[in-house]
Amino acid sequence: MYKKLIFNSIKNHRQNFIVLSFYTKNFINKASRLADSLTALNLNHKIYEIPEIHYSKSNKGSNNLKYSMPNLILNILDEVQMPVLYVDSDIVFIKEPIIFFSFQKKNIDFAIYNFLEDMDNEGYLPQAIKIRENSKTLEKDFYFTKVSVPLVNSPKHEKQLLSAGAVAYFSNSKASIDLLKLWLENIQKYPKAVDDQTLDYTYNLIFDRKRISSQWLAKEYCRYNFWIFVDPIINHPDELTYRPEDNFDNLTKKKRYNREHILKRINAKIDKNHFIDIDKKLILKIINNKIEIVKKFNDQIFL
Repeated sequence: MYKKLIFNSIKNHRQNFIVLSFYTKNFINKASRLADSLTALNLNHKIYEIPEIHYSKSNKGSNNLKYSMPNLILNILDEVQMPVLYVDSDIVFIKEPIIFFSFQKKNIDFAIYNFLEDMDNEGYLPQAIKIRENSKTLEKDFYFTKVSVPLVNSPKHEKQLLSAGAVAYFSNSKASIDLLKLWLENIQKYPKAVDDQTLDYTYNLIFDRKRISSQWLAKEYCRYNFWIFVDPIINHPDELTYRPEDNFDNLTKKKRYNREHILKRINAKIDKNHFIDIDKKLILKIINNKIEIVKKFNDQIFL
């Protein structure tokens, strides 16, 4: 497999894992930004240039399975013989990710953000609205609920996974390696599906979850720009690329989790029919074509 180590630093002797990323040439600026953020925090890392990426990671990718995420991670696990913290190349580290330093001692095999274990997973994005203010019509950005997974794991069943795959920890244990190998097999079977959705399917329905010690990351460790109330430790500052046409369930005609073991979540931090004025820190609603205040809030906003 062709891969070229471009950004590399191993100076932190207390760090018992490697931060790992891959990029293609057109992402060199993002990879450089990631490397700078890691160097500033004295975090050991290896960032490789690869000639292509598999379609499961990008809809501009190829059919070459060698450059799928599980295969790339397996390759490096074999090389470094220690846990890896995989991050997408457009990630930026803001603060030291303290939580990962304890994972080896705790025998954590696998860690990732899980929507089904987060009762407050709603995300908010700006939308311009024309309003009348002081007899003038102006356009202003308000924030509306644009991301929501109103589902939660049932306490009566094994935890299932609906992941955000930009940040993922894999130990070099047999259980972790076996999960990666099964994930790779399923990407081979379903190469057009988005890879983190194929990981969900593998973890939930194919792999024996009792074999692996999993931990769910808080949003701070995989913070997307729509989580505006979250102070990031590991940040994904850029817009996400949505791929509804590559949805695992639609492509494969399979479900990627057992729906009988999932509960519907009703409550949310902000009602989906309300919206946010981040400048004035107000929750608003529209009644009879007029904006009305629901309440004021004091939470800090992070953009």
